[in-house]
Amino acid sequence: MKRTTLFATAAMFAIGTFAVTAQASGGQTLQGIPATGERMSMSEVINKLEAEGYRVDEIEFDDDGYYDVDLYDANGRDIDVDIHPVTGKVLEWNVYD
Repeated sequence: MKRTTLFATAAMFAIGTFAVTAQASGGQTLQGIPATGERMSMSEVINKLEAEGYRVDEIEFDDDGYYDVDLYDANGRDIDVDIHPVTGKVLEWNVYD
């Protein structure tokens, strides 16, 4: 009987911890980025980058919660950037020659 009570208590604790963690996250990803709603759309990201003089080749929403964009600058350099989906700020920049 004690073993059953101990198991039930442990299971309830685990479920309670999961529920509190999920509630505390407020519907955000681990990086603090909203899962939906406040994110810039892909077309908004593309328009922003094109207004800055880049040509967007490919864009996707990565598992890490950021937009991964392959683009070219005015000199034809191949560039890969990670874009914050809410602010549009470039987080990582890799230039390939």
